[in-house]
Amino acid sequence: MTFKNNTEILKETMSKDYWHQKWIETYIENSKILYDMAFDRIKEIVWNSEKNSILDAGCGNGVNTIRLVERNFKVTSIDFSDAALKLCKNNLLKNNIKANVTIEKDDLLHLRFLDNTFNSVLCWGVLMHIQELEKALCELNRVIVPGGYLILCEVSKNAIDTIFGRIVKKIFNSNNYTEIKNSLGIETWTDTDAGRMLVRKTNIAKIIEYLSNRGFSLIDRFPGQFTQSFTRVSNSKLKKVILNFNRFWFKYVGLANPSLEQILIFKKNDFN
Repeated sequence: MTFKNNTEILKETMSKDYWHQKWIETYIENSKILYDMAFDRIKEIVWNSEKNSILDAGCGNGVNTIRLVERNFKVTSIDFSDAALKLCKNNLLKNNIKANVTIEKDDLLHLRFLDNTFNSVLCWGVLMHIQELEKALCELNRVIVPGGYLILCEVSKNAIDTIFGRIVKKIFNSNNYTEIKNSLGIETWTDTDAGRMLVRKTNIAKIIEYLSNRGFSLIDRFPGQFTQSFTRVSNSKLKKVILNFNRFWFKYVGLANPSLEQILIFKKNDFN
């Protein structure tokens, strides 16, 4: 009998169309306004008309690829999942996007690109599903030019939403998940109909420290969704209230620490 390691199990689970369709149904429309504002802010920081190549690492259905192309980046979008790449291509066709984008199959743990290939790398909500986090970060570091940017969106283990969610799980004694704590966060392994799944609530301070020790400087940090509790309610009015609060928090409060999603922009030092 051949035993699969955790990375192989996760790839098998994440390669299925189920997860990408579920993400579309849950987040696309609900997140559109806030994420459009977030990408406008990202462009203000990292845009350079002469150095605008960017890697969308773990592109999924391509919604962020579209945001990048619309903001004049020259995008290379990668994913290891054939299902994701098919959705990405269809999404680009649907939006009549044909220029300034290349779609390739690739693996964040073993990127085929040469060193110093991209001026920027976007990795949005992807690392939280990868157990070999440090290996993935090393690969992303490798393909960024000195002076280039790394843009991450991760969920925080110290967020109010995370703390409340863990309390609820303990109260109701849910037994279909396993929680593992380590220096980089809290890994929750869940048995689902589509396979075993990992979601990491990240220790943001440790990620910042890890990248700082490898020649990156944090130059911006701001909230994404303050809470994702809108995914757990069926009442449309209540859902709208939560989404409006998320947008209010992003636009007028802007504090990252209490937020579930945190967007981090790092600059790679020129001497690397």
